Amino acid sequence: VDAETRLNPSLAASYFGGSSSKVNTVLRSPSTTTKTTTTKLDLADLSPSDRILVLSQGICPVTGKALGTMGTPVGVDLKGRMVFVCCDGCVEPLKETPEKYLPGLKTAPAPVHHP
Repeated sequence: VDAETRLNPSLAASYFGGSSSKVNTVLRSPSTTTKTTTTKLDLADLSPSDRILVLSQGICPVTGKALGTMGTPVGVDLKGRMVFVCCDGCVEPLKETPEKYLPGLKTAPAPVHHP
């Protein structure tokens, strides 16, 4: 897809939703259009311990999208293991076939116990 869009910028408009003139500018002179983007994660409604789990997990195992970018992540208890997904729509697929989604998932660090 990337090579195709470089050869035919009008194709890029359909992939990225922009106009071909904007795509042409970006594709012809990438060094002049550098900008830093930051994404605000929606984690305010989570408990502090859940925030740590979400940040250590990083991505939704179903969609591969960053947790917190599509709203507050949803926790799913899978046999004592808390796994977060990006939205309610990912809960059922995860519950139905956890073996499909869990192997590539990072595990959360062990909790630290203070004496």
